[in-house]
Amino acid sequence: MKLFQNMKTVHKVMVLVILFPVCLYTVFGAKRGFIQPSDVQSMQQKEQGNIFGETKDCNDLPWWRRWWCKHKDDGVDKPPVPPVVSTSTPGSGPARITIRGSKLYDPTNKEILLQGFNWSTYREEGTQTFEEDPATILAMKANVVRVPLRWYWGEGDTAGQSDQESRMTEAPGHIKPEMLALLDRHIKWATDQKLWVVLFIGSDPIWNDQAFLKEYSEVWEFLANRYKDTPYIAAYEILAEPHPKEPYTQDDVKNFFRMNISAIRKYDTRTPTMIGAAKAVGCATGTYDVRCLEAIYMGDVSNMIYTFNFYEPPQYVKGERNGAGGAYPGTFYNESTKSNFYVDKNYLASLIKYGTDFSSAHQVPLFVNQIGVTMATPGSDQYTTDALSLLTQNGIGFGWWLYRQPDDKHSKGEGSRAALWEEKTGKVAVWHRNEKLIGLLTQFFGKMPADIK
Repeated sequence: MKLFQNMKTVHKVMVLVILFPVCLYTVFGAKRGFIQPSDVQSMQQKEQGNIFGETKDCNDLPWWRRWWCKHKDDGVDKPPVPPVVSTSTPGSGPARITIRGSKLYDPTNKEILLQGFNWSTYREEGTQTFEEDPATILAMKANVVRVPLRWYWGEGDTAGQSDQESRMTEAPGHIKPEMLALLDRHIKWATDQKLWVVLFIGSDPIWNDQAFLKEYSEVWEFLANRYKDTPYIAAYEILAEPHPKEPYTQDDVKNFFRMNISAIRKYDTRTPTMIGAAKAVGCATGTYDVRCLEAIYMGDVSNMIYTFNFYEPPQYVKGERNGAGGAYPGTFYNESTKSNFYVDKNYLASLIKYGTDFSSAHQVPLFVNQIGVTMATPGSDQYTTDALSLLTQNGIGFGWWLYRQPDDKHSKGEGSRAALWEEKTGKVAVWHRNEKLIGLLTQFFGKMPADIK
């Protein structure tokens, strides 16, 4: 019996001998230099929460750290724990538009066509703001605005001179603070009113400058992380109207898109991305051309909306600006083919068919990011009706260019291409509604293909 009791005593002593150094190492090791600073940081992240603010339970720690974790603050007055700013992982966050085949669905699982306006980078002067715009747009039954970040306009003497250029390499996100604040404000105005936002960057990339391209992708990484928890973000449009010069091809543009989509999806995998074709080798008819969609198709990338402009034909839509012009429907001249061609609803349908064929073949959705015509152009009301009825009938959403048109010699009164046009005397600006255009657009806002006869 004495031998058995002595063995129990010896066993206890052996346990103490083994555990005592471990306890010393655990509690004092960091101070003695046995635990490296990086190990301490790792432990603190596990005990206090990781870099994303996710709190960990002490029970998740290795056994030899649990007791210290649970009791290290005994007797210490602890400040209140601040709220977690974001625990979002790339796959979580507010409800988003989802893509199934060639159709879009809202968070209630109802099919949706994005129909609305392009916003410009509105400069607010004095007490003038445009915070009421989302409510006015929603009253027209539109549901989306395309919101820009004008980032970089080019090199040379004009670099940085645009009052809309927002690039600042040393700033957070490489964006001028005042321009980021403006973007935040516009997105908040829209999303607070449950108006969907397509966020796009307008820029002129330096295609042969790897440092520049990396900086550009870091802008998208910053924006995706910033807005991943903001509701009603419909899509991130990677680069509006890419136009690289030769020898760059559509494949170079696709690689550029891939790099930026990867940057976005580090933080946000749920918001669709949006791309369109470049005017480049492989399809040179025009930037964001509906005829070039096949050249930009990326079958290995999911959750994608494909986009194109529809200023078709430019001989009509932009003819007045170019000193040409003509009435719709009517005959126009093609400088490339040196021949006349007739423009009517059938002609517009033949162009839109490039898009619908592409969409059907690859089961991807489409969105026309810009469509518009100056209302002073002869036949513009019929042109608008024909074009928007074809898009809606084919399940293609659109963003009308433009919602507000600053003072412009080409666009006045009911002849304006914008829903609101500006009349400016000195520094005093008065905005007027373009009732003619608004009346045309509201015939299609909120409509689905089955509603078009």
